[in-house]
Amino acid sequence: MVETNTQEQQEPFAVFERGDRGEGVRELQQKLADQGFAVGDVDGIYGGKTQAAALEYQRRAGNLNQTGVFDGATYNALMTREPITFGTPLTQAQATLPPVAGEAQEDTFLTDLTEFLKEEESFRAEPYRATQGEEHLTIGYGHYGSDVKQGQRLTQPQAEALLVQDINQRLPAVRSNIPVFDNLSSNLKVQIARVGLEVALQVAQTQSD
Repeated sequence: MVETNTQEQQEPFAVFERGDRGEGVRELQQKLADQGFAVGDVDGIYGGKTQAAALEYQRRAGNLNQTGVFDGATYNALMTREPITFGTPLTQAQATLPPVAGEAQEDTFLTDLTEFLKEEESFRAEPYRATQGEEHLTIGYGHYGSDVKQGQRLTQPQAEALLVQDINQRLPAVRSNIPVFDNLSSNLKVQIARVGLEVALQVAQTQSD
């Protein structure tokens, strides 16, 4: 859900999980680190230590789903609540999760794809209608859908988080249609994924008309 600039606060749409990268991840890492949670390097990479820190934050908060995924409720709590200073911290063994096979290569590809799409789609903080007659509005780095409403406004980290969310939602269809996709070089995967994501967006726009 996109954050509005009305007085009523809604959960932001930002969702981060292991493997995600970007300024939005860096922002939440810094907020966690400022409260004493062990995130490792504040590098914009949602790796094992950041996942463990997220899980610990959710455990200490007491009323959040303990998944290690930064969903809207967790993001909103971290950004708006007073710092959490209670509870028993995770052990060092718990805070250091094992690496996922192929994670480094996947991180590189997703980072390259995200940066490529950011360069291709200029950032727009406010909603606009990309093509006359489209049912829905577009915002951020080309996000299109019924969740975009007039009067909403995004920061660049929020727009990047939404772009990553769009990639994660549409990329499985690209992989399923190209069996050898994961064996390709990162550069080639980016080019193929870019076309596949554009087709997926066009299909979504057609279905909504």
